[in-house]
Amino acid sequence: MESLWFKKDRKIFKVYILCIYMRDIFEGIILCKNCKKEMKKGVVIKEGFRIRYAYCEKCKTKLWHSGDLENYRNFNNLKKKAFKVKLRIVGNSYAITLPKEVVNFIKEIEKEFKIKEEETVKLMFDELGKLNVIFEQIEQKINKLKNLM
Repeated sequence: MESLWFKKDRKIFKVYILCIYMRDIFEGIILCKNCKKEMKKGVVIKEGFRIRYAYCEKCKTKLWHSGDLENYRNFNNLKKKAFKVKLRIVGNSYAITLPKEVVNFIKEIEKEFKIKEEETVKLMFDELGKLNVIFEQIEQKINKLKNLM
């Protein structure tokens, strides 16, 4: 339990703060709401995203992990957007800035994959007029997941 001191109207107060951390429901046992049997767990890799689910072998009910689905939907929404960014000259090089929306998404994925924040990225030409920005640690994690399937 943490405590915090603050002052109000010349009086000093000490407030205790209780922190409760939620665990992921998929870490525990999940029972089917229809037949009350324990559900088996599985994973689907879709476009590099790990989407966990639980399924009942008896009644064939499937329960998808809402957080995993939300990450996948956010990615698809970002994929549909076209960001227009300025080219800037820095010394003898050109620089572009990544939109905050993209950076926040990458940080969320790094946190989920438990990897440190990328300091460098790999740039590669895909075809004439098309340049890929590759976050190598994320790419490595995705490749490992694909190899497990």
